[in-house]
Amino acid sequence: MANPLFELKARFQLDGNHPASFEAEDEDGRLLPGFYVVLLVAPAAGSPRIHQVTFLLDETYEQPLRKATRPRNDFGAEITSYGDFAVVAKVEAEDDVHAAVGWLSDLLAKGHATDLTPAIRRAIDSIAAN
Repeated sequence: MANPLFELKARFQLDGNHPASFEAEDEDGRLLPGFYVVLLVAPAAGSPRIHQVTFLLDETYEQPLRKATRPRNDFGAEITSYGDFAVVAKVEAEDDVHAAVGWLSDLLAKGHATDLTPAIRRAIDSIAAN
């Protein structure tokens, strides 16, 4: 669900030109590459002032709710992931509460639209496959 007042996206934390990664064990005991990711909400020009953003992650996370109250560049929350899931962002702004939903792999593709290297594409594909 897109919202014209802000953009929900994600970016890998990079180690040089490659996504920073680690080995993660899934529910079946398989070792998979895990990645360090930042979820972001970027306000559009002229949008109402955002007070905070709450990200709802997959229920398998120990802490599936993450709050971002400081806009740094965009409102962001750092997570780790080896697989795809629906990310929900609840944006509390001056005028109302807005929401957006997107699959992590799609949000990463959007966040890396201008720097989509082969290594980043492989990492997105790895997340999408799990």
